[in-house]
Amino acid sequence: MSNADTLRQLHQDHLKNYNNQEQQAIELMGLLSKLYNEQDVQVTLFGETLDATSVGQIIALHQKAALRDNGAKAIDIADTLAMVKVIAENKEIQATRIDVGQLIANGTDVQVALQSINNAGAVNGATDVVLYGFGRIGRILTRLLLSQASSAKGLQLKAIVVRPAAAGDLAKRISLLERDSIHGRFLGGISIDEDNNGMIVNGRFVQVIYAKDPSEIDYTAYGIDNALVIDNTGIWKDEAGLGKHLQSTGVKKYS
Repeated sequence: MSNADTLRQLHQDHLKNYNNQEQQAIELMGLLSKLYNEQDVQVTLFGETLDATSVGQIIALHQKAALRDNGAKAIDIADTLAMVKVIAENKEIQATRIDVGQLIANGTDVQVALQSINNAGAVNGATDVVLYGFGRIGRILTRLLLSQASSAKGLQLKAIVVRPAAAGDLAKRISLLERDSIHGRFLGGISIDEDNNGMIVNGRFVQVIYAKDPSEIDYTAYGIDNALVIDNTGIWKDEAGLGKHLQSTGVKKYS
């Protein structure tokens, strides 16, 4: 075989291998989405969440995993797919994170691991989240909280709080969320709800609250209770300033 023929064959072999990985990743994405939507189970690979919407991310994470020192145990997408199929068959697993990379690398029996998770019980319920401030940090947090498949558990973004503004402010803020000069377009559905002064992002309603000071807000009036408030304004930096959030009705107070 000539050198040219060898290179052509090499090209075909690499392409065939990548196509196989793509098909496995597509099948894996369906299982990941089903696990998250129906059982609130997130699957990770050495601490990094496997994205149920990105073939490229799944392949890239497995390539990255191949460079790790896993005791000479290479982890292929086929390995992950086989394990996730077993996990998906167990309907008792709820509200947890499972690191398939660690399970595979350590040679852990998946059934034993699942039984241990069942015995431990669910690790998280639903937590209302309020973003106080909607600058670039607030918008990036919004993307992170709402980019995953919908679930009734975990962190639930319920509202953002901004200072009172002129007419048309809501449309302007949605436009900024959709397009970011550094992070690019938001790959999701966003629409405005003028009647209820909010936005609908990937099917989830997010209330927009206008306020000058945290202490004047009653979150329970918006159906929000025991909320985790994330202040990303940078205005208040000490205990006294940030403590104003604890004066808001509906904020979770940790003892």
